[in-house]
Amino acid sequence: MVGLLQWTAGNRIQIETKLILGLRCLCVSIPKRERTPETILYRRCRRGLKKMIAQGVERVILPENSGLEPLVERCGLHTVSTIPLRQRLAADWVSCVLARQGKSGVRIAVTAARLSGAVVQTITELALRHRYLLLELPYGGEELCRSLRREYGVSPQLNPGQGVLETAEVWLAFDPVTEPEKAACKLLRLYDETVPMPSLLLPPILEEQIPSGTCREQMLAALQEAGCLRSGQITLHMETMP
Repeated sequence: MVGLLQWTAGNRIQIETKLILGLRCLCVSIPKRERTPETILYRRCRRGLKKMIAQGVERVILPENSGLEPLVERCGLHTVSTIPLRQRLAADWVSCVLARQGKSGVRIAVTAARLSGAVVQTITELALRHRYLLLELPYGGEELCRSLRREYGVSPQLNPGQGVLETAEVWLAFDPVTEPEKAACKLLRLYDETVPMPSLLLPPILEEQIPSGTCREQMLAALQEAGCLRSGQITLHMETMP
């Protein structure tokens, strides 16, 4: 079960279990008003998090821009990781970047320390949209490139080195890399949860079931991980991307 910390205009901490699009959440509502002192709010949040721990919660979805991540860690909990969500949406993220820049027929670079399922899925999706791929991969990259040539007629350039990778218009990094020196190369750090994403949109019938004021990336990451959202139900809004 995932914990969901929310703000409420009430006078006391409230706890209840809810199903959000099929995801079972322990919802802890914390009283917060415009003039609530930070010290009081901090103590309330700490009590709420302790109540989550007592119920067996290990991961938490926070309010949007709450700044409570350090407190969550000190209490022995973790926020829901958005990294799997970022990796799942990586190919669409590339399309948003290129559409905003008005580019097509460009080179896309992908680097990863291991050939995970998310990496293979992303590269396969990119191969269906772009013919010029630059891949920096560990063992298994050769077989993946042969498969892409056989299935889609795409011939990626494997392990070309840093200098060639920097010639790509967009660079997807699944693991930490040396920052590109060339300003024209847009680096998307899929391992870094602090990197702003485009807005994440759901169909209206699903959107209305998402609690307001919740960190959307964490909520949608939890829903995706639990299998509550099907492929394609999350879309990226190009106009709001940084």
